[in-house]
Amino acid sequence: MSWAKGHDRCKSCGTVEHKHKARGLCASCYDAATEKRHKSHVTRRMGSRLPIPITKEELEQKYKSGLSLNDIARQYNCTRQYIYKLLRQYALGVRTKSEARNLALQQGKISYSSKVLSSGKTITHEKRHVNESFFKTWTPAMAWVLGVIYTDGCLIRQPNFKHLHVTIGQKEPELLEKVRALMGSNALISYLPARGIAGALHRLTIDNVEISRDLQKLGLTERKSLTLEFPEILPDFVRHFIRGCWDGDGSVYREKDNSYIHGVGASYTSGSKDFIEQLVRHLVDLGLPDRTIHKSTRSKNPSYYFRYTGPLLVNLYHVLYDGVDESMYLARKHDRFKAFADYLDRDSSSAHYFDSKSAQEIRAANAALINELKSYTHSKSPQSGMSEEEN
Repeated sequence: MSWAKGHDRCKSCGTVEHKHKARGLCASCYDAATEKRHKSHVTRRMGSRLPIPITKEELEQKYKSGLSLNDIARQYNCTRQYIYKLLRQYALGVRTKSEARNLALQQGKISYSSKVLSSGKTITHEKRHVNESFFKTWTPAMAWVLGVIYTDGCLIRQPNFKHLHVTIGQKEPELLEKVRALMGSNALISYLPARGIAGALHRLTIDNVEISRDLQKLGLTERKSLTLEFPEILPDFVRHFIRGCWDGDGSVYREKDNSYIHGVGASYTSGSKDFIEQLVRHLVDLGLPDRTIHKSTRSKNPSYYFRYTGPLLVNLYHVLYDGVDESMYLARKHDRFKAFADYLDRDSSSAHYFDSKSAQEIRAANAALINELKSYTHSKSPQSGMSEEEN
């Protein structure tokens, strides 16, 4: 096992006696280097008096303006320890370590170069922010994001921290970028390369106590997959929540080698029977017909699913997407829904098969759809031999 990532030993003292702290340095060498850096600007003889004394009024004004101890020390050609001593002497309030770090983040002062990560580039840490009121009021955007988190997100307890943070994982970054924008956040979207049987993944992490508490009030729990329950939602926002869920665990498909018009459809899968039963009931309230819920036992834990096929897909498409801005749906899933719904709307009364004439008309009207239809044969639904869009 290496001493630290990218380092076999401290690059300053060459030992592994002390633990790694940062930048390839052990704790002892890092602290020594930091101290030396903080004194590098001092040109006068150490211990000599300052030419001009620092008054309480000057020090208070500069410190409250956002200058750090080191910033002020550079102006007076002295050490930061001396400035700290004066703050205490004048009985002026001193920032906590947390307050000082947040201020430094806001001012873009925390940066470093690394040969291990992003070689040749300067990495600057940012202060992460988010609209803490986002989940306090029902809106279409809030309901959609909640649906996305209910399906593709989870609450995780970070080691050594008492509070939870929320993460959302997706194969592509589009949905995460839209969620982040709607929440007024600059949270990091990280990329996790494929490992073993797990595929590559993009992950959005929002570490905010208020957001996590609000999500818990709305019914989200840790390890929710098998115990998920449908939240209490105002009627006007149910369809937006369901669309968020469908962007996570729903799919749109054409059955493999099936040219019949009813061979297209949409399905939804969940590990929680209670959640999927409530979801179907809400879709019935929105004007869709009742559905039979099927059980699949192909994996260790059973899953449950239902489908809308043929012309019923058109009704589902309009329920989920009518009047919705593109900032509140996953584009590739919407485009498949729309392409199938448009075809069914146009041809269900006169054509029942994808015959050669119909195929030519579709190619002329929507070449992109044909390419998608061809690509469906490369992935199969977990429920049957259907070609399906990946979730």
